[in-house]
Parts: sequence; structure tokens; C-alpha cells
Amino acid sequence: MQLGVLASNTPARRLYESLGFVADTETLDAPIVLMARNV
Repeated sequence: MQLGVLASNTPARRLYESLGFVADTETLDAPIVLMARNV
């Protein structure tokens, strides 16, 4: 997990966190993949 990358307060990051997901560098640019990984 790359928490340093998530240090930027991006809308996508806020969305992931609000949904209770943890984003990493591989999923930051692929929300659909992120969702699939966390189903």
C-alpha cells in the first residue's frame, strides 16, 4: 500500500475512503478495478 501517494487530498481518494475502501497506486486510476477488488 502506498499511503504516501494518497497524501494528496483528491476527490477520488475521498470517495474511496467514504466507501470504506483502501486505494493503492494500482487502483487510483481504475475505480472499477478498485470496486471489484473490494466486493
